[in-house]
Amino acid sequence: IEKILSLKTNTFITINNEDFNYAKNNLFKKVPTYKINGVGLDLKKKNSKTIIRKKNGITKIIVIAVYKKSKGYVDLLKIAELLKKQNFKIDCYGYGDYEKFKSIKIKKRLDNISFNKFDINLKKKIKNYDILLHLSKREGLPLAVMECLAEGIPVICNKIRGNNDLIKDGFNGFFVNSYKDVPNKIFYLNLEKEIFNKMRYNAFNSITKDFSKKRIDQIVYKIIK
Repeated sequence: IEKILSLKTNTFITINNEDFNYAKNNLFKKVPTYKINGVGLDLKKKNSKTIIRKKNGITKIIVIAVYKKSKGYVDLLKIAELLKKQNFKIDCYGYGDYEKFKSIKIKKRLDNISFNKFDINLKKKIKNYDILLHLSKREGLPLAVMECLAEGIPVICNKIRGNNDLIKDGFNGFFVNSYKDVPNKIFYLNLEKEIFNKMRYNAFNSITKDFSKKRIDQIVYKIIK
């Protein structure tokens, strides 16, 4: 469909490197192609001193994704089962119906994972978490990942389009090949406090002014004009 529509398209605006390269090299019509950082974030004046350093205690993990199988919820439940006897808590937030996932949680008696409706005040709550677990199978440029990085929260995710643009393995998060890899990454960050805190600062500094919604709006307006 994209190839057919490219015959009548004047400009391509993409949001990740994979799509940018595809639009430049694989469509029928060669036209101006741009890459922007998604829809952008409402970035206030950033101050790394606001980052909460990791201390001993329960590791709080957040998941922000619509309640669909493609967002990795089946794998999340398997992870919760692997961590059943450990001191970890996973809180999920998202749009949609989570009852089918909740029924699995009840059946397997998993007290370490919760399913919640999307909260409009979630941005304020994000800073209370230690790790974003993002097991989506397909992305463009995930807003949840950007928002958590901006708050200094490392991300554990699949190595897919979009995530590749935001995460540098071992720097501001970790890539995993399977849900089975996730517990070891969590254990590692929980034990290595200095590495974890360094990763938090790296995450915070990953989101620059180029991710500002205001700046992106100006760029898109200029392109269209």
